Amino acid sequence: MIEVRKRDNLDYQCYDLELVKPKENTLFMLLGGNGDLYWNISGEYPKILFPYVYYNFTITKEDYPLYEMFRNLYEKIVFYQMKLTDFDLTKRVCRTVSAYEKIIATEKELFTREQSKLVFGEKIVWYSEDCLKNETWDAQFPPSWVTIVPIVDGIMLQFRVKVQNEEALKEYVPDVTIRFCNNGCRYHRFNGPFMDLYNEMQSYEKKENDQIHLEEYLYLKRHKKVK
Repeated sequence: MIEVRKRDNLDYQCYDLELVKPKENTLFMLLGGNGDLYWNISGEYPKILFPYVYYNFTITKEDYPLYEMFRNLYEKIVFYQMKLTDFDLTKRVCRTVSAYEKIIATEKELFTREQSKLVFGEKIVWYSEDCLKNETWDAQFPPSWVTIVPIVDGIMLQFRVKVQNEEALKEYVPDVTIRFCNNGCRYHRFNGPFMDLYNEMQSYEKKENDQIHLEEYLYLKRHKKVK
């Protein structure tokens, strides 16, 4: 089971989130002082295949409300279609129909192009917006990215960071931080679903007497965790 811990973020009057899972790594989700969203993962279970360090975090139907939130994130990016209602204000200020249609056509082209940079088959790959996508080494912002992929009965997050010095890994294994810009996002609008997830999780509470979801019960039964 995943435990969600909350810490007050006084700058934005919200919570920083810590997702803790036994015998797995710990995932942090927080808003930085610059207003951008950050995911950070660390823990005792990294996998090292030089020059990369990997961390995995899985959300299964054992935690069905959380699984549903992450599944919605995945589906919003992979299957999302741009809605014309997103441009109601644009329509009101355009002087002609042709001007509006031109803006919509440009936005659709940009949207499709940016979606193709994120979605590869069933995988979403988001490069941290601190780094370049070509994996050029930078001591301050080493290349890092997160892959989001559906698995049987769950969603897997795989974080990866590129390291330069193999010898240094014997003394220190870095954690991985992913930045999602809320102003000038590299992926044009696709930061939105990540912020939706963060905002939705602000009100998440797991209580012992909560009624179990059917999918959660079936998952636990398949894995012999309930009779």
